[in-house]
Amino acid sequence: MRSSVSNSILRHYHALAIIDFMNRSNGDIFQKDVQNDYSGEQKAEGVWNLLPSNVLFGKSLTWLIQSGLIELTEDNFGPALIQKSEDFDRNWEQIQLKKDLPFYKYGRIPLANSSGLPERLSRRCVGPPLSEKLRVPQDHWH
Repeated sequence: MRSSVSNSILRHYHALAIIDFMNRSNGDIFQKDVQNDYSGEQKAEGVWNLLPSNVLFGKSLTWLIQSGLIELTEDNFGPALIQKSEDFDRNWEQIQLKKDLPFYKYGRIPLANSSGLPERLSRRCVGPPLSEKLRVPQDHWH
């Protein structure tokens, strides 16, 4: 069983991926769009996905809501719409000041000089070992 520190780290990195995608999309998003952005295919290695866990994704959304960064608009016939909260800018600025969270380093890199996390976390930069470390069985999060 992994420690709660590991759970927290993974939840924060998933939350960072969601925020990164929202910043690059300049608008409201859906879960599948974020997960698709963090997956790809390479001839030698097949399909990879850095955000495979729906359970962990949900826990990251809960953390983002509790942190005052996002709101969800539920839909009975489709996926929930993920939107920045009215206080997003103020809350995001405060969270980026916390040096113990991954948001601090992300906030130090201007968005204009970055194509986002997928390029920084791609297999070219990270390689299979990290993506393997991030894989956690779905039942671990229940």
